[in-house]
Amino acid sequence: MSSPFRQETNDLLRLAAPVMGGLILSTSMVFVDNMMVGRIGADALAALAMASSIYMFVFVFCIGVLLAMTPLISQADGEGDKEKMAVVLDQSLWVTFFLALGMGILFYISEPIFHWMNQEERIIPLAGGYLRILAWGTPGLLGFICLRNFIDSTSNTKPAFWIALIATAINAGLDYIFIFGKFGFPAMGVAGAALCTTTVYWGMTLALGIYIFRSKRYRDFPLFQTWRTFHWPTIREILGLGLPLGFTRLTEVGLFAAATLLMGTLGAFEQAGHQVALNAASLVFMIPLGLSIASAVRIGKYVGARNSEMAETSGSASMFVTIVIGIFLALLFLFFPRQITLIYTDDLQVMRFATEFIFVAAFFQVVDGLQCVLGGMLRGLKDTRVPFFINFVSYWVVGLPAGYLLTFRWGGGAKGLWIGMVFGLGASAILSYIRYRALSKRIFSKLRRPSGSSSPQDGFDPRGNKENSKSDSKTLG
Repeated sequence: MSSPFRQETNDLLRLAAPVMGGLILSTSMVFVDNMMVGRIGADALAALAMASSIYMFVFVFCIGVLLAMTPLISQADGEGDKEKMAVVLDQSLWVTFFLALGMGILFYISEPIFHWMNQEERIIPLAGGYLRILAWGTPGLLGFICLRNFIDSTSNTKPAFWIALIATAINAGLDYIFIFGKFGFPAMGVAGAALCTTTVYWGMTLALGIYIFRSKRYRDFPLFQTWRTFHWPTIREILGLGLPLGFTRLTEVGLFAAATLLMGTLGAFEQAGHQVALNAASLVFMIPLGLSIASAVRIGKYVGARNSEMAETSGSASMFVTIVIGIFLALLFLFFPRQITLIYTDDLQVMRFATEFIFVAAFFQVVDGLQCVLGGMLRGLKDTRVPFFINFVSYWVVGLPAGYLLTFRWGGGAKGLWIGMVFGLGASAILSYIRYRALSKRIFSKLRRPSGSSSPQDGFDPRGNKENSKSDSKTLG
């Protein structure tokens, strides 16, 4: 490996490692909630699962929208434009506020939605009560994500990791106290889990906000000075990039939700095994997801700095690391499916199906990682609309129909749905690579041209004055 490639690989891993850790901690927080609520009884666990069906659907959309901050801030960071970085954060907080408001309203009217979906009547009040409490925590959750995206985009990923680590421990302790009623507090059950989660979300936002205010790193940034007013060009840019990202996340969640529903028609053991394998695959997916965030930051910063050579190197390093990690995870799933299954269950029937599915999941570890990281690399180039269509076609035109035909028409059995997902993720990886090669070639060739007298900041005025010329970001996009 050449020296720049080796250095970029090391820098990418240093940036990505805390992000991966934070994502895994967030997943473990949900795992602890489910584990403790499950001890109350089946109704409580069913209520949490019912609430999560709406919560996750809306949450992943909001996360996708806010991911638009990454290319905007990282490219401005490469340009050295701290004023633009501050304005993007301020206007992202407005977007966060409206996302949280919509999320909270939906949570408050969730019970009629559950009735409309013909859910179990005795479970609906528990699930609705959980979401009504959690509605007050949504501004805290999305606020933390917004602030975390800001510091991550400045290549500063460790503070959010340490906050997530402490929050995970606090959440577990509060769950024990309020769910079961310890140390003189009343046992609140499912509502107690929601109260703990809401408290922790606000604590995480407060902690990260204090860090940003007190950090010398951000002392000369004009932060929180334009949040009182809308800067419509910036908000339009955030939504223009973010909405396709949000809908992309929905296509992914929808694919696995549809597969789960189809698996349920085959039998309880098949669905339980599917859930075990899906949980294991989702946990290790946090690794390429962390890499995708880091790759978006690295490439975006190099594009902003007009350094096409290092932008190309960063893309190559991202794919190299993803393939190596994907091969390792594939080998883990190929040779230890039974051991992985035993972490979740000792039911022999469930284990039989789960082991089958985990074995199939080994074959999409590399392509799943690549389609995720390539999506991050395209975000770094401010490309989000074409990736949305790529994922929609890959998942809903290739993956799900293939899985359905293999399972219900061609005698492939329950694992046919998982083989279909291999096809869908593989198609996404191939199409995303083709898109990245074509777009990066065009953008990097423009970066190599002399910039002349134009400034990277041309066209950007946080006070909303008339733009004098098109910005470099629009030209490069």
